[in-house]
Amino acid sequence: MRTPEVTELRSTGRAGEGPKYQQLRRRESRVHYDQADALTLLTRRLNKARRQPDGTTVGERITDNTLLRVAIDLLLARADDLHGTTEAELAASLGLTPRHDVQ
Repeated sequence: MRTPEVTELRSTGRAGEGPKYQQLRRRESRVHYDQADALTLLTRRLNKARRQPDGTTVGERITDNTLLRVAIDLLLARADDLHGTTEAELAASLGLTPRHDVQ
């Protein structure tokens, strides 16, 4: 289902206008609790590293969604290596240790 904002953005071609989050398509995902916690800690660490000694920050604000977009790009870049019929098999095909709680 397209919202009026998404339809207008696509039809006008004004992808560079407005806040970044309004230029992106909304998707939802379910993640394991430990993944959510680790993602939050990583986001905090990266944002802390942006702080300069004088109290200013450099770069853009990193969010959990920022990291998820980067992870998706990484997954898509490795798409030719991806094979399997279960989450565990897909993870293993990329050289990851499959989770024990995933069938």
